Amino acid sequence: NVAVSPGLAAMIIGPRVKASSFFAQWLFLAAASLFLGSTIGLNLYFDHRSIDAVEREQLTTAAKVIDENLGYQLLGTNLALESIRDDLPFLQAQNNGKELVNRRLKAMCDAMQGVRTILLYDAGGTTKASNRKELIGQNFRDREYFQIARQGHDPAILYISQPFTTALGNFS
Repeated sequence: NVAVSPGLAAMIIGPRVKASSFFAQWLFLAAASLFLGSTIGLNLYFDHRSIDAVEREQLTTAAKVIDENLGYQLLGTNLALESIRDDLPFLQAQNNGKELVNRRLKAMCDAMQGVRTILLYDAGGTTKASNRKELIGQNFRDREYFQIARQGHDPAILYISQPFTTALGNFS
């Protein structure tokens, strides 16, 4: 057995206690920081998921509303165009046929939301009638929208072109 004086023991054990206490404090700080960071991270993650779910639901609802409204607008436009097509022979047969057709096109265009211009072309792409007088007589055979419809040969199909700038300067 070795006898150690109390002063010597304090000198040997003291630094170890202080060193281990310092290490324990840093370990506790690291553990507390990890816990706090994890808690904040999980909170942010769950908030993100909640916001994402709400936003997706709102986008889905908005898409349904737009789909329904656009569907009604396209249906109305289609019915108007069919009506014009069906009445065209009768209107053209009248003494003032050209004027009646142009007035009918203007009335239909004014009544349809989102439709600015209606043109009736001949087979060569020249405008024969329109709700816009300044477009009558102009030729549009080189325009993509005319080429697509001409190549299709099926009046029952809706042909859609790429967006373009109209002769009146509107992006359509």
